[in-house]
Amino acid sequence: MIDFSPDSFFEIGDFAHAGIFPGGDPVWACLGKRLVEYLEAWQDWSIHSKLPDGVHLMGDRIFIAPGCTIEPGALIIGPAILDQGVEIRTGAYVRQNVVLGAGSLVGQQPHQVERAAVQAEFLRDAFRIQSPALAITRIP
Repeated sequence: MIDFSPDSFFEIGDFAHAGIFPGGDPVWACLGKRLVEYLEAWQDWSIHSKLPDGVHLMGDRIFIAPGCTIEPGALIIGPAILDQGVEIRTGAYVRQNVVLGAGSLVGQQPHQVERAAVQAEFLRDAFRIQSPALAITRIP
């Protein structure tokens, strides 16, 4: 039998949002309703990184941790959580209901996505961005 637990896909021990993964359920159980509920419970909707002109934020429920780099031309729609050191490149579109773990990189092209795990396409080494999304720090 194939092990679809979060631990078989990711090293979630240090992941700040590990609580989003329900115990004993397959890795994708954290998406959809569970992700929406997690974001609804989040209280710290603040921005701790300097944003250059040309960054577009839509909605009032966006958390951006210290050390994030968001390039002009990026669009982020809340609710969204961007942990420390996240990099969002020019032209990237980050839809609502997303958690990007520390060190994640999101670009405008699918090949510019690094260290991000997202809905659908749960292949061991290849992921494609769709929404809602959940990103953590390591994919081999």
